[in-house]
Amino acid sequence: MPKVAVDRGFAVRSLKPQTCRPEDIYVVASWLGVGYTTLIHHMRQALGTLSVQRADQLLLRVSAQSLRSRLLGQDCPEHLVIADLHWSGRAIDVQISDLILLPHNVTVEGKCTAVVEQTAARTLLRATQPGIGRVRLPGTDWAAFVRVTRKDYVGRGKYRFEEEVGDVG
Repeated sequence: MPKVAVDRGFAVRSLKPQTCRPEDIYVVASWLGVGYTTLIHHMRQALGTLSVQRADQLLLRVSAQSLRSRLLGQDCPEHLVIADLHWSGRAIDVQISDLILLPHNVTVEGKCTAVVEQTAARTLLRATQPGIGRVRLPGTDWAAFVRVTRKDYVGRGKYRFEEEVGDVG
């Protein structure tokens, strides 16, 4: 992860890595397509943007699984991607059964995800089948593609997000 990309992830959200909440780091990690602990280690060891003390504080204070549970307000053993209104420049890539936490009132296009919960505060989707869909927030210019692949997909990259076609005949 280039330093400029990591810095951008924090800057567009008006966050400072030395003072932001663990949940904020999880959001930036989601946008970068990496895990919470991976981002912390990378920022500490490769980029030097987190002090050893701050990194240890973040890693010892909360685990990625407990963060997911705190963010959802319920137990969450599944992988969770958080896409906020600052998500841009890349699709939301997930595997079947992964969860996607989005702003409230988003509209969902395509058959690859299903709405699990939609409240005044948020929309929660579950990736249900391979394919490409889209989420957008009406009244704004925010939108993102959602690409779903089979769990632990192995094969040619160009087929990764292909919808499955049933046998005919």
